[in-house]
Amino acid sequence: MLVVLLAGSFTAGAVPRMPVKNFDCQVLAKTGIHALVMVQADTAEEAMVVAQGTMSFDMQDRRSPTLSVIECVEFPGETFKDTNFQAYVELLAR
Repeated sequence: MLVVLLAGSFTAGAVPRMPVKNFDCQVLAKTGIHALVMVQADTAEEAMVVAQGTMSFDMQDRRSPTLSVIECVEFPGETFKDTNFQAYVELLAR
């Protein structure tokens, strides 16, 4: 009989800690259009790393891979430097 034991850094039944903040990230999508990615992270820098590897929804409501991250802002509270993109985000249902 083969027995495999797995050891972890947390106790049985424990759930890994979730990031505590929500960020909206303005990205450039593969479609060539600015897009939104919403992520949970502890810092804006961490949010940028997470957003880089995700799918986004561009300003024409198309799903597309993210090519680059322009800016991440904490939601709620912070606003994008790009006022046109900020207006687009404010129109979205949450």
